[in-house]
Amino acid sequence: MSSPTVSAPQIATAVGILASGVCTGHMLSISLVTVPAMFAGARAPDNAVILRAFSITYNRGRDVAVPLVLTSSGALAYSAYAARSSLLGTAAALCASVLPWTLLAMKGNINVLLRAEANSDEREKLGMDATVQRIVFWAKQHWLRVVLEGTACVLATYAALGLKED
Repeated sequence: MSSPTVSAPQIATAVGILASGVCTGHMLSISLVTVPAMFAGARAPDNAVILRAFSITYNRGRDVAVPLVLTSSGALAYSAYAARSSLLGTAAALCASVLPWTLLAMKGNINVLLRAEANSDEREKLGMDATVQRIVFWAKQHWLRVVLEGTACVLATYAALGLKED
C-alpha cells in the first residue's frame, strides 16, 4: 500500500488558505478589538494618546499583514496557475488587492495621522475632533481589507475542497 502523495500546488493552496485566514483574523481583531479600545484615548485632553495608539496599531498591523498578504496571494496565484482554477485565481487577486487599496485609497489619511503623531505642531493643528473623524474613516476603509482577505480565504477553501466551479 503506497502512501498518498501531496503535490506542490496542493501545498501552496494550503499555505495560501492558512496565510489568508491568519491575515483575516489579524485584521478582524484590529477592527473588533483594537479600534474600539483606541477611542478610550479620545477622552484625553489632547489627541496625543489616540494618535500614538493609531500609530502603534498601523505600524504593527502593517508588519504582520504585508508578509501574510504576499504569502497568501503568491501561494494562491501559483496554485491557480498550476490547477487552472479561476476560483483560486480570484482568491489570489482578492488577497493581492489589499495592498493597492491601502496604498491608493487609504495612505493619504494614514500619512496625515502618522505625521500628527510624530509632530506636535501637526497634532495640535489636526485637533481631537478631526483625529477621531480620520480614525473612524480609516476603520471603515479597513473593513474592506477584512472582507477582501476573508472572501479570498473562503474561495480558496471552497476550491481546495474540490467543489465544482461553474
